[in-house]
This record gives sequence, C-alpha cells and structure tokens, in this order.
Amino acid sequence: MTDRTRHLFRPLLATALSGVLAGCLPPSLPETPPVTETRWLEQNWKETDRRWYHHASQGTSTLPVSYKWFLALEQPRLWLTGEPPLFSDPAYLARFGFIPPDDPAADAKIDRLPVGFALTSGKDPDNDKTLPEQIGFTCAACHTGHLEYRGTSLRIDGAPAMADLGKFRETLKLALAYTRYIPGRFDRFADRVLKDKSTDKAERNELWDDLVALIAVGKMRSEETAEIDALAVEEGFGRLDALNRIGNEVFFTDLRGRGDFEAYRGNYATHDAPVSFPPLWDTPWFEWVQYDGSIMQPMVRNAGEALGVRAKVNLKTPGEKLFASLVDVEQIDWMERRLAGDKHPTAAPAGFKGLRM
Repeated sequence: MTDRTRHLFRPLLATALSGVLAGCLPPSLPETPPVTETRWLEQNWKETDRRWYHHASQGTSTLPVSYKWFLALEQPRLWLTGEPPLFSDPAYLARFGFIPPDDPAADAKIDRLPVGFALTSGKDPDNDKTLPEQIGFTCAACHTGHLEYRGTSLRIDGAPAMADLGKFRETLKLALAYTRYIPGRFDRFADRVLKDKSTDKAERNELWDDLVALIAVGKMRSEETAEIDALAVEEGFGRLDALNRIGNEVFFTDLRGRGDFEAYRGNYATHDAPVSFPPLWDTPWFEWVQYDGSIMQPMVRNAGEALGVRAKVNLKTPGEKLFASLVDVEQIDWMERRLAGDKHPTAAPAGFKGLRM
C-alpha cells in the first residue's frame, strides 16, 4: 500500500470502526492538570506506614483480570498510527480520579500502581486452585483524598477519594472488547502477557479462549441485570452506592455462582443511593461504624467491605470449605489499629497515635 493510498484509507477505516463500535465508545474523561511536585499532608503516620497502607492487600480480587492482563491491555480508543497507550498508564488512570504513584518508575511493581491498588495471591476457596496474581482495591482507593494547585498535588490520607469507579469498570470492559475485536490488539496483548512463550501457538489459542470466555460471562451478567440496572443513579466522581454494591456482590454474585439467576434475582438491588466517600480520620472510635447506622463492630464492617470488593468467598460448597474466603483478617486488623491509634482522640492527656485530620 502506497503512502497516498494509506492516507486515503485511514479516514475510511476510522468511519467503519466508528460504525462497528457505535455505543461502545469509552466515556469522556476530564484532563488532569500537570503535576510537578507531590506532598503528603503530615498526619501522624510514618512514611513506611503510609506506603504499606496504600498497597496492603485485604485479599481482594476487584478487577476481573489478572495483574498480567491489566498491564497488557491497551486504552479503548481508536488509534490509527502506532500502538495505543496502555490502560495501566498512571496518567490515564489519574483521569478516573485515582492517585498516581509518587514514582511511576519505581523498582517494586506495586509502587508503579495507583494508591489503593494491591496485589493478591492465594487459592480460590471455591475449587482450591491457585489463582494468578490479582489486583484488588484496598481501603486507600476510596479513602485517600488529593487536590492539585499550581502544579502541586497535595495528598491527604483518610480523606474522601474523588475516583469514579463506575467509569473505570465500564472502560476496563471496553478495553477487553477492543482487545478481541480491533485488528492487531490481541496480538500485542498476547505478546505482552506470554512474553517468552508468545510464539507458542497453543498458548496463544488458550489465551484467546480465556479472553472470549471472560467477555461472554460479562455480557451474560450485564444482560441478566440490565432491567434492574436501568433504574440506577449515576454515581460519578467522588460518590458510590457502596452498601448496595457490597450486598450485590455477597448475596447475589457470590451466592449464585455462574447460574441460578432467577433463584437469586430478588437479592440484586439497583445502585440508587450513591453518597460521598466518607473520611476515615476518627471513624474507628465511632459507636456506629457504618454510615447508615447498621454496624457497631469495626472488623465486621471491614470484612464486609473486603467481600464487597471481591475477596473471594465460598458460599456454595457444603462441608468444611463453606465460608472459606481470602479476606486477610490480620492485614485488615493492622489497618484498623493504625487508623485508630491506642487512645481516643479526645482522651487526656494528649497522645493520640492514630491517623489525624
């Protein structure tokens, strides 16, 4: 193909793809201001405590893809010259409201992920199979605030986040669909995931089958709940219907498994009550530790939150494995203690050791 022919062909291809992907374009996202300096507000935490809290796993597998897949996906945008940027680009994730890492070029892989992203490994409690390394949200994803002013990013632990988890989830689904349907994307995806095994035809075929199956399951579940989801209220940046999402995950998704939709349909609730992410500064000392006044014990709340962001749990297999889960109780307890400190904020003499405002 000559340069002139290629030049004429590109707008035709763009028009054709736009028709194919009508209704499958990603949501518009705000541009983020350039940041030349980051500062963490002094809040009574050591730097080592802060970094641990930002990426400590609660045992969750929030994203429907493994860590390897997440790093290999491209942004769901039409890109006619060169390779599209990666979905995991910190600057792109910042457009969903996530806080970029202080040093995106850090050696440790977890330090290249946004605040609140953690890596989880272990065995699936449903079938005892070893899981590939997963990405799960931790408390810091929804309870770390930030604001930008004149090139400086001021970051506040325990403050409400400004993330839009709904847009992030839908865009991630589109990234998977683009990988399947846009020419060339799967080949690049397979090269990144398989690396030294990328020339193995059997490995590539298996990866393709896994991708097709994952998209099919997602499509099936979206279709099943479409009538109820049509009544949802858009959550947007800085707001989430967390309690209905937790209930849906535990009492619908986990309980039903892959089938029996009608049997558990009544357990599924639309997302119609989004609220701002609450701050955490002194919540461990509240008498009621859930904002709707439903829970008094912090660890019950925390375990429920972990299940809501997909800490895998067995609710289907009778016997000794029933209720087995990947919820990391020890890690969650440590988080709660670091937030609370060992003395009530109003106690005398002064000496509060937890996260302060």
